[in-house]
Amino acid sequence: MLNGLIFDISTHKPKELAETAMSAAVMLLVLYEQDQFSVVITKRSNTVETYANQYCLPGGMRDIDDDDLKLTAIREVYEELGFNPQYYQIVGQLDDLPDRYGNVVRPFVAIMKKADFDNYSFINVDEIAEVILLQVQELKNIKPDPRMEKYTKRQPFYCYESGDMLIWGLTAFILKQFANLILKK
Repeated sequence: MLNGLIFDISTHKPKELAETAMSAAVMLLVLYEQDQFSVVITKRSNTVETYANQYCLPGGMRDIDDDDLKLTAIREVYEELGFNPQYYQIVGQLDDLPDRYGNVVRPFVAIMKKADFDNYSFINVDEIAEVILLQVQELKNIKPDPRMEKYTKRQPFYCYESGDMLIWGLTAFILKQFANLILKK
């Protein structure tokens, strides 16, 4: 299944939007252990300036020193989770999406051995309150939620709920796009 996932993502021709002044990038980090796959979801701390207490993918705004959005995603994974790119392999990207302000967000997809992830010793607690490993099969449970459509222009509006965790907005949309590619939904 790992080879199939890599093939599906690496052969996807992403739709890229023109970068904006406040472009951002995220990394959809897929952990694998034999035929088990999970996605790294972070819960932002309650002290961050934007998206406090929200569940999201590692990522953020492009810095002036980032040569491109791929380097933005790599830098953000390092800043938030402490992983250099030697620990993971970027296998492709998904379609660009505008955020709620019209800024481009470019999602990259990387794979990483779960054993390497389990041995991490760094989480930037100033930015991240918690790390959740969401089983890839759970992505089938991302569904449209008309109740939330009043909060966004994005239609359909996707949502994933499990216990106290609510993944919505752009993160849910990116996860749904990923699920559609690899789960053939």
